Amino acid sequence: MIPQCIKLREFADPRSASLDDAQLAVRIVQALEPESQCWVELDFSGVCGVSETFARAFLRRLESKLPGLWLVPTHYGPHANELVVPLIERLERLRQKVWLAGCERFSTGFDQLP
Repeated sequence: MIPQCIKLREFADPRSASLDDAQLAVRIVQALEPESQCWVELDFSGVCGVSETFARAFLRRLESKLPGLWLVPTHYGPHANELVVPLIERLERLRQKVWLAGCERFSTGFDQLP
């Protein structure tokens, strides 16, 4: 399955190429909501900055609306660390959760139905 890719530059402020306000964060999460896939790439190509306000609003909305969606950041630099670092930490938590659930099913035989 090929993941969907959201090009964040298309949402960024046209003059500054930055992701800088909470309403923008809400719009991006709304663009992700109809997806039935379990993971989506976030392409940071052309984005020149990410504000703390945007990052907090994005992560808060993401956790409330799409807690199980894996967002994989791509094509980013240090200018996007405000959002990329928490996204990578979130991916690690989601991966660990899935791994632990798999281990539990394997050890209990829960996935083996008669």
